[in-house]
Amino acid sequence: AEQRRRIDEVAARAAERSSYSSSTTAGADVIDSDVMPVASNGNLQGVKGNYSTRWVKGMNVAEPLVKYDPVSAEKLLFRQPTKWLIRNVQIALPLGLWAAGVISDLLTGREFDNRRNRAQQLQKTISSLGPAIIKGGQALASRPDLMPSEYLDELQKLQDDVPRFSNEVAFATVEEELKMKFEDVFELIETEPIAAASIGQVYKARLISNGETVALKIQRPKCEDVIALDLYVLRWWSGVANFITELLNRDINLQSIIDDFGE
Repeated sequence: AEQRRRIDEVAARAAERSSYSSSTTAGADVIDSDVMPVASNGNLQGVKGNYSTRWVKGMNVAEPLVKYDPVSAEKLLFRQPTKWLIRNVQIALPLGLWAAGVISDLLTGREFDNRRNRAQQLQKTISSLGPAIIKGGQALASRPDLMPSEYLDELQKLQDDVPRFSNEVAFATVEEELKMKFEDVFELIETEPIAAASIGQVYKARLISNGETVALKIQRPKCEDVIALDLYVLRWWSGVANFITELLNRDINLQSIIDDFGE
């Protein structure tokens, strides 16, 4: 009974922070890809705690306690110009180098021959720029009307094959939130992540309490701060783009797309 109570407390804290998720079978919905089929989650049933859930397909699904508010985020980050100016450079410089390469290829007539290499360059660049930019790359991967097939092939790798962060950092994140040793709650079935995408990475593990196989999703370090900053930067630039589209008499509200993405 005592062990069951501790596991319930663990589940409640996990739901509150949403930094990891698990399912009660080997199948689970993991990060941004269809690596595994969706399965029910029994860990939130009847658990009390300071968190919010919604009922989906016969199970309670944790929802974030803090909702995306672009106006509040803008007021907060506008007072930190150094932070967002540096981030602008970090995003613009590598993407600008890629764009300059594409323009050079077009001017010299080598665009078709170099297209695969440029697509790989873009994929690696996006992979290094953080969760929000990776999400943008994932969106482009589903737009054959905008991108050639070589780019679609490379950008689709962003769904579940982006750079991993270390196991030590991942397991320390779990221990910090659960206030328990990792090995007291989980036993790894595979020592390395089975998938990694924009928000976090997934491990195949087993619950110590009952031996059930679960998918354990662990959020990237400082993920929320990075996403909030990137959304602010993208929202600012989308506002500039809106002004330009208005001058061209085009009814395209890019800023609303960023807000939908943020939500």
